[in-house]
Amino acid sequence: MRRTAVVTAGMLALIVGLLAGCTRVPAPTSDSTVPILHWTIRNSTIGETNEYTGNVSKEVRIGDRFVITLRAEDPEGLHEISLAGSSDWSCDGDGIRQQHGPGLGVPRTQTLEPDADNTVLTSTIMITNLTMGPYDCGSNYRLSGAGESLIGTGTNFFGGRARATLILNLVVSP
Repeated sequence: MRRTAVVTAGMLALIVGLLAGCTRVPAPTSDSTVPILHWTIRNSTIGETNEYTGNVSKEVRIGDRFVITLRAEDPEGLHEISLAGSSDWSCDGDGIRQQHGPGLGVPRTQTLEPDADNTVLTSTIMITNLTMGPYDCGSNYRLSGAGESLIGTGTNFFGGRARATLILNLVVSP
């Protein structure tokens, strides 16, 4: 019973927190700014969370698991958010390098429209999970490098667009 109450209270707090962050404004008649993009990177493997604005590059380890949140904000209203991923790695053996990728995933896009009261959201998020590896190398080859990239975009109602890239570079032990 106690565990159920804790979980229920936790979910209620999460829902209230999410709803409190949903600021709405009247649909804009113009917009002179572009959205601002923020990354929240939670490394579930080591229990560390970091927040960044704009482009980011981080060194990570094989097996690290991440929950990554892209948040787009525009005080005059946000129309669209998208997130796409790309992966590449290389393997070395006997003086020969094999290159794999980059492979680009199909972007996930969320389009926001004015509601019945003609108001729009000023921010929204997209969340993705990412694990570093495993990376497949042929026999007699050793992983020599890898990277995972996420490309986020945010667009307002007048075409103002921001783009930010998150790059996770694998630290490979010799």
